[in-house]
Amino acid sequence: MILNSFLKANKIMLSNVQKMAFGRRVISCYNTMKINGFIDAELKKVNINENGVKMQVYDYPRDFFQTKNFKRVANKYFREKKLKVEGVLFQLK
Repeated sequence: MILNSFLKANKIMLSNVQKMAFGRRVISCYNTMKINGFIDAELKKVNINENGVKMQVYDYPRDFFQTKNFKRVANKYFREKKLKVEGVLFQLK
């Protein structure tokens, strides 16, 4: 699942600049988890066309978005940017 699909599925609206910044944090989180041995899947790049702009993005495993590390990174990003995310998807206990 690409990050943009994840954001749309969870009704999270970000500007393009915010998506890029969030994407950098997510890929960093993924690479850290891979180095530490929590994940062993290689990422694939897929081509997308968004608003007439062609680009390559990473295709993450679906279960990655449910990991505690991803939720921690997402929570921190949304708190720093003071973005309101509906629901309890990113509430950590």
